[in-house]
Amino acid sequence: MANWSSTTITSTGQVQTASRPVRALEFHANSANVESVRVGGSDVSAINGREVPPGESFTPDFEPGVTDIDTFYVHLSGSGDSIDVFAIFK
Repeated sequence: MANWSSTTITSTGQVQTASRPVRALEFHANSANVESVRVGGSDVSAINGREVPPGESFTPDFEPGVTDIDTFYVHLSGSGDSIDVFAIFK
């Protein structure tokens, strides 16, 4: 049976510190954000990673059931910006 979680992230850093295999994953930037949010690996920054503009969603390409949630990071540049993370775990 799969587990799922929904989390709102309000600061730059690792999505989750737990090492849990992900089956499905989606990032959704808050429509009220001032800046785009960046999603990527540990090297994500204001200029590196996949840009997710305010109100937009992003589903990363990864190997379901093998890739762990702790490999994903976000970078938030705008004050008060946030991104929602929806995950289904193995």
